[in-house]
Amino acid sequence: RHVKNHRTRKIPIVNEIIIKALDTWAIKQLKEFEKMDIKLNTNNHIFTKENGQYYKYPSTILHTIKRVCKNAGIRNIVTHELRHNLASNLIEVSNPEYVKYVMGHKSIRTTYDFYVHPAQDKIKKELKKLEILD
Repeated sequence: RHVKNHRTRKIPIVNEIIIKALDTWAIKQLKEFEKMDIKLNTNNHIFTKENGQYYKYPSTILHTIKRVCKNAGIRNIVTHELRHNLASNLIEVSNPEYVKYVMGHKSIRTTYDFYVHPAQDKIKKELKKLEILD
């Protein structure tokens, strides 16, 4: 995969609901390809083209997301928003070194600079300790 730092990393999926959904999708996809006599790629890609090949360019997936959002009548979801939300939420509950790895940052400073935002409710709670807010 082509990423900014040219390093590939694997992130385990631990949510059982997601694992089950992906397993179900993989079985369905395999059956559909078998019906069309198409050999499924062996690169462990979750989403593939109708011919079984993986998407080479991220823009293809971005266009698909845009079309799906439009058809669903919701605002377009920018995939970087999903990445940012994941990191921002993960940093609240996890070790920053782990977040650094998941995000693929070379430096922990990048993780801190872009994804550490104190939650507003936590700020209010801390300010109340100082009796600045009621």
